[in-house]
Amino acid sequence: MLSIKRSKCVVLPLVLMGHWYDAIEMGAKDEEYRTATKVIRMIQRWRGEAEIEDKHAVVEFRRGYRADAPRMSWLVAGVSSRGAGCCAHPEMGEPSDKPHYAIVLCERIELEDDQ
Repeated sequence: MLSIKRSKCVVLPLVLMGHWYDAIEMGAKDEEYRTATKVIRMIQRWRGEAEIEDKHAVVEFRRGYRADAPRMSWLVAGVSSRGAGCCAHPEMGEPSDKPHYAIVLCERIELEDDQ
C-alpha cells in the first residue's frame, strides 16, 4: 500500500454507513456518490485546493460516527457531476432522482502524519 504524507494531500473526510464502507474496503464499490445539493461547495473547494496547491486529492472514509471508527483513505481518480437519472446504480447507493457527484476511487493509500 502506498504511503503519502498528510501535508502532501487535500483530504475530504466522509462518513459512511457500515455496508458501504465494507463494499469499498472489499473492492466491490469503486465510486462514492453524494447528492449535489448537500456537498457541492465542499467538493468544489476540495477539488480547487488540490489543483491550486498541486497536492493529491484524497478521500478519507470513516465507518460511522464513533470517534474510534475504522478509517481508510483513497486517492481520487476524478469527480464527475451527474444529472438526475444519469448512469444510476441504485444497488451501489447512487441516487437516481437527484443531481449528484460521483467520486471515482483510484488506489487505497495510507496517510502518514507529518512529524
